[in-house]
Amino acid sequence: MAVASRREAEKQSQGLGLQLLETLCEGFARNDCKCFCPYLPVMKPNWKDPFWTNPDDPHISTAAKTLIEGSTRPFYIVQNPAYSLVLKDNVWGKAINRIVVDKISSEQAADEAIARIKQIFDQWQ
Repeated sequence: MAVASRREAEKQSQGLGLQLLETLCEGFARNDCKCFCPYLPVMKPNWKDPFWTNPDDPHISTAAKTLIEGSTRPFYIVQNPAYSLVLKDNVWGKAINRIVVDKISSEQAADEAIARIKQIFDQWQ
């Protein structure tokens, strides 16, 4: 009896899996894959879609409202590619490490970090 119930459970699970795949494929066919996209659509007219503004879903609508109505700015690496090297070099993480481990002042750590950033920017140009 236990084997039969396990087989029945597996069949039911497979059926649910097939339903999920059908739903996913339908979404792709309609180009409507919102459930997979944790980001706001790139095209501004799509922001008006009820999926993003539905107040019954406070998580998505609040996040969308923040992005739609708020002011956003690009990452620093967009403004100057040299900043990608600042991130790669972990300049600010190293400054915090110097404060915590080496017990230097935050002012000294900031001065060192700024000097390193200036050095990186100078090498970039």
